[in-house]
Amino acid sequence: MPTTMIARTTQPTQAPTFVAPYGDSERDGARMYNAGKRLDECQTDAQTRGWLAAEARGCDAYYRCMMADASDIEPL
Repeated sequence: MPTTMIARTTQPTQAPTFVAPYGDSERDGARMYNAGKRLDECQTDAQTRGWLAAEARGCDAYYRCMMADASDIEPL
């Protein structure tokens, strides 16, 4: 069997570069909340503000839905 068939050839690859998982803005904090990350995983104040704002929007939406469901019930 020729050696070229069994020889392992390595391809040159680019050096890996670090890419931060989340940026430094309130929008990134909201993305962290929507991805299910914990509040203590926020690294900056902007991320924390975004995370808390996204949580508040979720609570408001839940409350709005519950009130809409409650208003559909006929009074006894």
